[in-house]
Amino acid sequence: MDLEELLAKKRRGDVALVAEMIGESLNNTGKILRSEEKKKHKEAVAALGKIIANREYLIKGTENSEEETTEK
Repeated sequence: MDLEELLAKKRRGDVALVAEMIGESLNNTGKILRSEEKKKHKEAVAALGKIIANREYLIKGTENSEEETTEK
């Protein structure tokens, strides 16, 4: 996923979690994500990607569990 896709998929609380993961303040993390020149930009984008990928994985896993329960 590129940055545009990640930013479109981010949800409330995601940037705060990225901030915690990279050791920055919430305000700085928002700036870091928007500016490719910042030192921690790649690290922040990678962290956001992990958060979104894990959320999507968990949601799909929950949907599959519900389907299995319904089938029984």
